[in-house]
Amino acid sequence: MSDSFQLALAAGCGLLIGMLYFSALWLTVTRLPNARSPELLMLFSVAARMGLALSAFWLVMAGRWERAVACLFGFIAARILLMVFLKRDLQEKTHGRNSDQS
Repeated sequence: MSDSFQLALAAGCGLLIGMLYFSALWLTVTRLPNARSPELLMLFSVAARMGLALSAFWLVMAGRWERAVACLFGFIAARILLMVFLKRDLQEKTHGRNSDQS
């Protein structure tokens, strides 16, 4: 495989890892208000998300720092994409409520 293909694949894996990581974070945050023990929920969530993300990064990296950087770029891209999506979703919900109350 060519180096550029390997880097693109690593970035794609980083995007997938990021989507899973930040989706799990969002799910945790939305469940916190109703949790019996929010401290344990946060602790377990952080440990699980970090363990899985770091393990996945290590596998994707396979001893090559270039792949780790590409994976990190994909991870950051996932964060940006989810922030844009969630911001748009929250704005739609907020505007929908305001128009219903008028």
